[in-house]
Amino acid sequence: MKSYFRKMLLVLMAVLFASAFLFAPDSLAKKKKPKVARPNNAVIFVEQVPGGLMGLVVPTSFNAAIVNILSAETDAESSLVVFNQEGIGLIKTDGDLPSTFSFTATFKGLKKGKTTFSLGEVVDKLGGTPIEGAVASTTVKKIKVK
Repeated sequence: MKSYFRKMLLVLMAVLFASAFLFAPDSLAKKKKPKVARPNNAVIFVEQVPGGLMGLVVPTSFNAAIVNILSAETDAESSLVVFNQEGIGLIKTDGDLPSTFSFTATFKGLKKGKTTFSLGEVVDKLGGTPIEGAVASTTVKKIKVK
């Protein structure tokens, strides 16, 4: 009988010991370091926008498994910036788009690696029709995530 209780006591102690690690608070768990994208943002310059437009999109290309766009803003007044992994757009809420403006896209690293960052042809926000004369450029060519 003593050996039965001794075995049960050992099993109970093992279960309690294991559960202390399984259900430990997050402060005891090993924390993952956040992935950092370098550079962490890109300034996109849009120039030679013809008059009469209220919105446009600058298509972006990068490996979305490595990095994504966390946020985007613009220096164009009275404008709404929209973005996803396929591009950054601008909708003017009051009047026409300015002929020159810029976006700043902030990146979030998802996993270690490198990716190229490129821009496509500036297009109309509705039909995706190229806007003749409008040009988008950036100095960021590659993004590295550590």
